[in-house]
Amino acid sequence: ALRIILHSLDQRAAVYQRYIQPLLSVSVDFYIRVFVRVKTGQAVVKNSAR
Repeated sequence: ALRIILHSLDQRAAVYQRYIQPLLSVSVDFYIRVFVRVKTGQAVVKNSAR
């Protein structure tokens, strides 16, 4: 589930020419919390789309 959420966040950020940097992901029972840093960089966005 964490990978699905991170992938979804990455795709949504790429729409706005931004990329995410995961800092911390926690999964306990049915609860998931993800901390990410959002940065701007067109070259990195292009590489993440590959």
